[in-house]
Amino acid sequence: MRYMILLSAGLFSFTLSASEVTGLNTFQAGEKALASEVNDNFTAVSDAVADNDARITANATAIQTNSSAVANRMTKNIGTCDPGTAIREIKTDGAVTC
Repeated sequence: MRYMILLSAGLFSFTLSASEVTGLNTFQAGEKALASEVNDNFTAVSDAVADNDARITANATAIQTNSSAVANRMTKNIGTCDPGTAIREIKTDGAVTC
């Protein structure tokens, strides 16, 4: 089980950072806000949200793909080592050497 966890951890690599909202216009109380500046703020927020959505979707796809790969490797290799022996090597295709 310990080997499976280590193998799984090695297959899951993806970015876990969110897009920052930058370049926002700031407004002071009593100051007139230009519609174009307010719209620029909405556009910046909308762009950051869309980028984050794309990252989340890409990560979800990567997780699903990697989960399938791990499941395939585990299924392929169950019972390949005799009881009382240890895994010495896990090859890139998931095959093990006892």
